[in-house]
Amino acid sequence: CNMAQTVAANLYAVIECPDKQAAMVVAAELDQFCADVDVLIGFNIISKDGSPFAGTKLRGLAESAGMKLMPDGSFHFLNDDGAQLFSLGNLESAPFSAEAMKHLATHGVTFLFDVPKAVGGVQAFNQMLLAARQFVGPLGALMVDDNRRELTDAGIDKIRQQLAAIYEKMEQRKIHPGSPRSKRLFA
Repeated sequence: CNMAQTVAANLYAVIECPDKQAAMVVAAELDQFCADVDVLIGFNIISKDGSPFAGTKLRGLAESAGMKLMPDGSFHFLNDDGAQLFSLGNLESAPFSAEAMKHLATHGVTFLFDVPKAVGGVQAFNQMLLAARQFVGPLGALMVDDNRRELTDAGIDKIRQQLAAIYEKMEQRKIHPGSPRSKRLFA
């Protein structure tokens, strides 16, 4: 504003700048909103008996669930428009790759759901949950949270309620999950 006013004065023009204090209040509110809704939900799939999962088995399960291996080293589930709904990564540090999957043995995988960026909101979360559950039986595994506590139906329902509240806040601000506006805010 100061630079614009200096230029305007040199040109014998008048410029009106917005009130800095009001802009700071709006910016602080937006920052707090973003902090409140910028949530990443993860489900870990781990072995019941501690034995590792074979990479070939994981790849088969991921692909049968409609996921594709991407250059970032994780599998992604995309909607028909090519927008990512959720991803699947190695719980251990090694990224997935087509070649490595042939020899990989890992003790777990993580499904990740980026709340403000996922197109479809709660429905996309439900799709991720369905995919994660498709891994449990064939792998003889447990679905656990970050603290390695088994996820129960009651716990998942609580997550859904929290998601609904987050999406309500987003809708009040006309920020739709996965929209270009949301992707700019939560880049």
